Amino acid sequence: CGTGSHGLMRVRALVAEDSSRKCVTEAHAQPAGVCGVVFDVYAESHGWHSLGNPPSMTSCTRDSYTAAQLARLQEGSSERRLQRGVRACMCVAAAVQHLHSRGFIHGDVYAHNTLLRASDGESVLVDLGAAFYVGTDQDGSAVPSSADGTAGLSAQVQRFAGARAGCFRMDVAALGVLVEEVLYLSVLPPVETSGNLELAQIRALHPASELEAAKSRVLGSEAAEPVTLDAFCRKVQACTRAEEAHSLLSSLSASGLSSL
Repeated sequence: CGTGSHGLMRVRALVAEDSSRKCVTEAHAQPAGVCGVVFDVYAESHGWHSLGNPPSMTSCTRDSYTAAQLARLQEGSSERRLQRGVRACMCVAAAVQHLHSRGFIHGDVYAHNTLLRASDGESVLVDLGAAFYVGTDQDGSAVPSSADGTAGLSAQVQRFAGARAGCFRMDVAALGVLVEEVLYLSVLPPVETSGNLELAQIRALHPASELEAAKSRVLGSEAAEPVTLDAFCRKVQACTRAEEAHSLLSSLSASGLSSL
């Protein structure tokens, strides 16, 4: 993705600690000498808008979409809409992969935590408030040692590894939901709507013939093995690691969907 760093908000500056006022608190210790981070500005005046809205009381866990957000995803020809949706998902997948490669879990991968620039499909994953560190495969300090002090496969190490893998899968599962929502909303014909609606509610506004056409839409006409929208979403949702999902989206983008 061309914006930010690997689909994430771009850091512009670190705020140095003021010698007259300590920015480091006991509860929230920051790196020595740093008390804040200045991120790039993604302004509406530059075309950036929230990809979705938080879940409603009806959807509970699924993001909802306003008429304006749907219009941004569904503007243009059918091919252009699909290109935009694939690129937006690929940027989010790149962001998740980047975080995971450095041992961080985002913890809140949603459309409402994603900014979209509809003109070219670029997206940026934001809101790191739920992020936490679990260590990398190369970070021995993040893995508890066994009782005798060796790095053997003790029960403690196995439990830690299992919990850590589960945290990574949590982000990837959320990414799979986002991919399904964005790609279906990009492919389904526009409908008149008001208020916030989740994907299931939007699907209910379409006749069965349109839903089946979207489900059977062949993606990547130049790909060696074309895949339907429904099958592709299921493949992404079956992934257990972010790099797998990113690879699938990158392959799809490279198969004739790379330019807007």
